Amino acid sequence: MSCLAKRGWMALLLSIVFLQSASSQSAPGSQLPDGFPSVAMPAFDPSDFSIDIDTVASDIGILSDADLTGFSTYRLYVTTSTSSDEISAVYGNVASPSAVETSGGFFQSTPIGTVTSAGVFPEVWPFYPSNQFDSYVTIGIDGPPSSADNEGEVQTAESSENPWLVVFEPEDGSPGSSFYLNDLVGGMWFVLSNYSNGIGGAENRVLIAQLTTDGTLSGNVHVQVFLGGDSDNTINLNLPIPIYGCTDATACNFNADATDEDGSCLELDECGICGGEGIAPGDCDCDGNQLDALGICGGDCAADADSDGICDDVDDCVGAYDACGICNGPGDIYECGCSNIPAGDCDCDGNQLDALGVCGGNCAADADSDGICDTDEVPGCTDATACNYNPDATDEDGSCLTNDALGVCGGSCAADADADGICDDVDDCVGDYDACGICNGPGDIYECGCADIPQGDCDCDG
Repeated sequence: MSCLAKRGWMALLLSIVFLQSASSQSAPGSQLPDGFPSVAMPAFDPSDFSIDIDTVASDIGILSDADLTGFSTYRLYVTTSTSSDEISAVYGNVASPSAVETSGGFFQSTPIGTVTSAGVFPEVWPFYPSNQFDSYVTIGIDGPPSSADNEGEVQTAESSENPWLVVFEPEDGSPGSSFYLNDLVGGMWFVLSNYSNGIGGAENRVLIAQLTTDGTLSGNVHVQVFLGGDSDNTINLNLPIPIYGCTDATACNFNADATDEDGSCLELDECGICGGEGIAPGDCDCDGNQLDALGICGGDCAADADSDGICDDVDDCVGAYDACGICNGPGDIYECGCSNIPAGDCDCDGNQLDALGVCGGNCAADADSDGICDTDEVPGCTDATACNYNPDATDEDGSCLTNDALGVCGGSCAADADADGICDDVDDCVGDYDACGICNGPGDIYECGCADIPQGDCDCDG
């Protein structure tokens, strides 16, 4: 330690003292051993300091140089109150025990990789891709320190009675295990305060470990903090490692050990799988079956083309029976529905045409083809100009007559020239009697009317 700067030496000395006697969180000024003056600490809020965990990779899988199936990588940060606060050490002892635990193991990259971030080299990742997931402890850096950035080496210390380094990184390259800094002497990892590693910076947090595990992280760590970067204003805090998980007791993935809700709570799906996606699209049950052509889950019917509920391979008619009972037939499209009218019939009821051409009629004969059944014929005069015209007659019988000269239907008078209603052949005067009683006479045209003045008379009076 003779090479340490004065400020770094003070930090390391105080850390060793803390490992032997510090409480998990001391009041301002109480960390110093006897003989050191009490230092008034600036006010700070302990709740500003905590462990944050970032998930770098989940279920990494098989790499070319390692099988990291089931392993996930997490980075642990200490949050700070201000950007100038400085994390100088992570430590633990019997009075201030620290524990970094996993329910599984810690992956350690081989042949490259060390306890600290100094064994992480991005330039080798194309050949040793698992190196980027190496588990390591650190103060503020995720690789070897950069002198250009005033970064210093992350150093470690351990008790000979409790060597935690080989537990965390076994020499045979096997996965590391949970480790504890809890004996009388204790253990730690730290960086000297004259370097920039431990400063909170713009994000107000400092990386203290990268852990790749196939288990759940838990535990706690004690950290030494220089408030505002001033080693004379030192506080020691016991920070629990949060166990992220589902804190809802009603969820199927409820984690009774979880201390911080991570939004991962799940419900049982319809198949009883926690967080499952339920019945897969296209399936009809949780066993991966599909509906067959008849809508039966897991059924073996390949097709039901006519959707009649009968599988095609046993269906008597793949299609539909028409109204006539014919599979896929044209239907009742004929004159009689399902058939044509039989020859000789005039309708679908088996009737025939009668003598008048009436389908199903009862006329036996129409000898004169006048459209009137013989049994319904009415003989008579059918000449509407005849004087004895019979409008009810259906059959002309030659009886038609005409009016004679006297207007007698069927009479024998040939003439009635004078229209006096007396046939000329018996008329005494075919014409008119004049005033003098003479047939067709000239009338009383004479001097004395019907005669001249008699000879010898001088007038008509004699």
